[in-house]
Amino acid sequence: PGSAYRAEGGVHLAAKRPSLRKLDALTAPQHYFPTHIMMTSRGCPWQCTFCGAETTWGRGFRGHSVPYVVDALQQALSRLSVPMIQIKDDTLSANKKRALEIWEGIERRGVNFLWSCDTRVDVLDPELLLAMRRAGCQRLSLGVESGSDAILKNIDKKITAEEIIDAAEM
Repeated sequence: PGSAYRAEGGVHLAAKRPSLRKLDALTAPQHYFPTHIMMTSRGCPWQCTFCGAETTWGRGFRGHSVPYVVDALQQALSRLSVPMIQIKDDTLSANKKRALEIWEGIERRGVNFLWSCDTRVDVLDPELLLAMRRAGCQRLSLGVESGSDAILKNIDKKITAEEIIDAAEM
């Protein structure tokens, strides 16, 4: 299930495979490979018309547990010569409570490294930004597909140009 294959002169799609609900059942790639790239979750709760997250991960948001994430960060850092990680979740702070717990876990364990992530302008607030900075965040990429309210509405982004400006100023 979930595969495509060639047979009898054509490409065939097997039955769909359900999404894995308990991501912690997967071994962290950081256990086997020295990589600066990490994902702590799959999916996104928003439904922007241009995005491939739903096609890639299925509908909704699923995340690794906080201990799993902090363990994987520590394991990655132990294998890297430069203490820097790029967290490439679709929207790292989609779940504010979980995000704050991850950043608190980083601080509590004394994990010292620089990191970056991607997020949306409408989920940021001063509390999140301060917690991110205290946990080592050095770069934040915001999903700003357009500065035009009309285009943002047409792509179902559910943000406004004013929210983009406010987030950038924060």
